[in-house]
Amino acid sequence: LLAGQGSAVGVASAALSRAELALAGGDATQALALAEQASAAFAAAGMVERRLSAQAVAAQALWHRRESSAARQRFEATLAAAKK
Repeated sequence: LLAGQGSAVGVASAALSRAELALAGGDATQALALAEQASAAFAAAGMVERRLSAQAVAAQALWHRRESSAARQRFEATLAAAKK
């Protein structure tokens, strides 16, 4: 529905919500894909705080996939960006 209306931010918000649900449901791979999709859309829209939220979910998904090094790097990058 949101995609048909051309609301990229709305689609990104929905993707982030779905990423959080996927993570809670144990599907870290799906959560990662959705969080990265949301992050890219929020970045394109200049929505820094929402992009950082999506990046944090992506980092959590990496952690749940047992990709600890990638998760740590993502968390650190997100934290550094938040401090700017």
